[in-house]
Amino acid sequence: MFTPCCLNMLSRAAPTARLFMLSAWCLFAPRGAGGRGTFACEPLTLRMCLDMPYNLTRMPNMLGHYDQRSAGQAMEVFHPLVNLNCHPDLRPFLCAAFAPTCMDPGPSGDEEVPVPLPCQQTCVQVTAACSNLQQLFDVVWPTHLECQRLRDCMFNESSRIRPTLSGTVTSSAPQQDHRDLGFWCPREYKVLPGMGYSFLGVPDCSPPCPSMFFSKHEVSFTRSVVAAVAGLCFVSAAFTVLTFLLDYSRFRYPERPIVFYALCYMGLSLAYLVGSTGGEGSAACNAANQAIGLAPTVMQGLRARPCTVLFMLAYFSAMAGAAWWVILAVTWFLAAGLKWGREAIEQKSLLFHGLAWGLPGLQTVAVLALGKVEGDGLSGVCFVGLHNLLALRYLVLLPLCLYVIAGASLLTAALVSLNCVRRQMRHDGRNQSKLIRFMTRIVLFSLLYLLPQLAALVCHFAEHMMRPTWEMAWFHENCNRLHIPCPPKAMDAGLQRPQLAFFLTKYLTTLAAGIPSVFWVSSCKTVHEWASFLLGRRRGRFEKSGQRVLEDSHDLYSQALLGPSLSRGARRSRGTSTTQGTSTLASSNALEDGVVGRGRSRQNPHAHEERHAAGERRDKSSKRCRPRPVPPGAEKGIAVEEKLKGPQPEHHSSQEACE
Repeated sequence: MFTPCCLNMLSRAAPTARLFMLSAWCLFAPRGAGGRGTFACEPLTLRMCLDMPYNLTRMPNMLGHYDQRSAGQAMEVFHPLVNLNCHPDLRPFLCAAFAPTCMDPGPSGDEEVPVPLPCQQTCVQVTAACSNLQQLFDVVWPTHLECQRLRDCMFNESSRIRPTLSGTVTSSAPQQDHRDLGFWCPREYKVLPGMGYSFLGVPDCSPPCPSMFFSKHEVSFTRSVVAAVAGLCFVSAAFTVLTFLLDYSRFRYPERPIVFYALCYMGLSLAYLVGSTGGEGSAACNAANQAIGLAPTVMQGLRARPCTVLFMLAYFSAMAGAAWWVILAVTWFLAAGLKWGREAIEQKSLLFHGLAWGLPGLQTVAVLALGKVEGDGLSGVCFVGLHNLLALRYLVLLPLCLYVIAGASLLTAALVSLNCVRRQMRHDGRNQSKLIRFMTRIVLFSLLYLLPQLAALVCHFAEHMMRPTWEMAWFHENCNRLHIPCPPKAMDAGLQRPQLAFFLTKYLTTLAAGIPSVFWVSSCKTVHEWASFLLGRRRGRFEKSGQRVLEDSHDLYSQALLGPSLSRGARRSRGTSTTQGTSTLASSNALEDGVVGRGRSRQNPHAHEERHAAGERRDKSSKRCRPRPVPPGAEKGIAVEEKLKGPQPEHHSSQEACE
């Protein structure tokens, strides 16, 4: 019998609360000798039951679970049925079975503590409505929840739930298996609302980490390879930058952007080194929470500082490296195509720095403002466009394509201009061959950058096209394991997972573009400079022996690239720039004849003979000015005399004195 107080409370309760209050009287736990229940109440922590009109439960439940963690794991099989809402009373029915309500005893401890059980009529109603989805998801109904084992419900005329026959139940579930129910975020991949996370179009959901496609062994292997290539890239770029710091006067415009290009790839390789060696708890992943059953998921947004710092370093360095490649092509074009001098190009250096650092900086700020930072669990680095196709299209593919197209176009124009110079020097085989070697270096350096960069762009394009297919294949393979609605089997045709080699190629080509900088600075002079630096020696002897070669190199560069108008000025100032340029170019006088003669040969058909006679006169003049050889045995006396005279000002070479 129900007391009038209980009936009054029941009539005023909400429908869902009324269901639990009615089921509370289905069965009561036996009391001990003291009149108190044999179990204790505990706070309810099951996520599926947090919106129920009670916050206390008791364990063990009727299915034999002694804690809420094991009860929650057993409830996961019903997750797709609850999400699809096949019956409005399914969630209360399951919560009454897996986490029954519990009421604390009063101060005296004499009140009975109700231990509710789900009732039979509700069970029949729920199972009939959800039978189609139960077959679709292969949900096995627990033996302890079979309807014939449950007691009858206590209903009155005002109750919302009334028992009905299974044949008259109308289900809101789909009646056919071929219906596409879409993607339902698995419980272990859910995140707190309002964090901006999204996965397959579902908000408050995040992909699994470290990888949704590959095993832990494959992830470990990939990170090892990425760390090795990133280390090689870092060493190559650092060697280029340090060589520049040893003698920064060697690398003037138009080749100085190579140094800043190498500096950018130092930052990019450093980001990949830190990310790939971070282990399982890398900055790209959210940590698992076993207490509430959450698995590791991909980091998204700006809430994690390590992930944000790695993104800024990697993205800014990658875009700045591409920008400095364009600046390098611009300076080569200005020198070879428009015949700008070194001083004129150096006057634009502030503009070059503003563009090469400013544009990537604005791009980085834009990504941070949009909150599109995503973790890459496979490499351990945070980047953009890994799961968001729009971000990949407009924040990665578009700027990289513009940088590559602009740089390749300007480089092609510069090479065409250099080729025209080479054609005009066809009667000067020595300087023509040296110019050809210089052009070959430019072409090889450009190809060593362009080929990896183009391969990386192809990988980004392929990922942009194939990622929806890869994610759908993962969805098909894991829907049953995750207890979420599976798509129709007809959609499974032609789906395939990505290959590990694809992602390895993307990472390797991204980092390999920073290695070619070391080949540009590789020369005999670099070896001698490092040897002198490491051994603590002065560079005087080497500089004197290589002074003339470097002077000729500087004049050749000025005349071949910067135009005939600068040849006289470069020759006059040669004594003040003995270490500028690289040792890969030719002498100045012969090339000046070849470059300046381009305009004269059309007016004077005997220009070649005149240039030949002028060359013979210069040779005779140089022979007359050549210093006499020192007799044997006089070297010691000369050394003593020079010591007595003290330090003398540096003199130019004999050829310069003649000129």
